[in-house]
Amino acid sequence: MSGGGELVGRWRAQDLGGSPLRDDVASTIEFGSDGRVAGDAGVNRFGGSYRVEGDAIELGPLHSTRMAGPEPAMRQEREFLTALSGRRSFAIDGEALVIGQGPEQVRLLRVDEAPWAAT
Repeated sequence: MSGGGELVGRWRAQDLGGSPLRDDVASTIEFGSDGRVAGDAGVNRFGGSYRVEGDAIELGPLHSTRMAGPEPAMRQEREFLTALSGRRSFAIDGEALVIGQGPEQVRLLRVDEAPWAAT
């Protein structure tokens, strides 16, 4: 990982593709200083690795638990994980992190500046 120090910490998704997310479904991601990520996609937990190169971030492969939930929550989860998967552009503006562009863009807000430590 290079250049990703400002990513370290926990972030909560606010919108996907410009559309606000459901208030009752929290989609979060936590970036560790060791190049690993973990989070809650809405229904299931996920984890994996990430790498930063310039203004691009590559997440994955990502793995997740496989629980079922209400369809609106599952739809948000699928869209969130799709927006995070693979190589995407990213930018940090203050407390906001934007990953991707267009309909697969996700905007997140920092919720915890404490670094995540893999166990």
